[in-house]
Amino acid sequence: MENLMAIPELRHLTPTTRERAVLLANELIRQGISTKDAVSQAIHSARDWAVKNVNQKVWKRLKKMGI
Repeated sequence: MENLMAIPELRHLTPTTRERAVLLANELIRQGISTKDAVSQAIHSARDWAVKNVNQKVWKRLKKMGI
């Protein structure tokens, strides 16, 4: 896990998204996927998760505001 934290692509993610990406990458590596592919796929999945999470929060706020 410490090795994955040193990957430059992860530095640009928020801490929560980075943590999720590292967990996903570790899972994928254990399944036999190469580190490069695992990190790439994990970053993509973590970003999708973050966007979905933010969108849900925005919709809830808009709904409360009556928009």
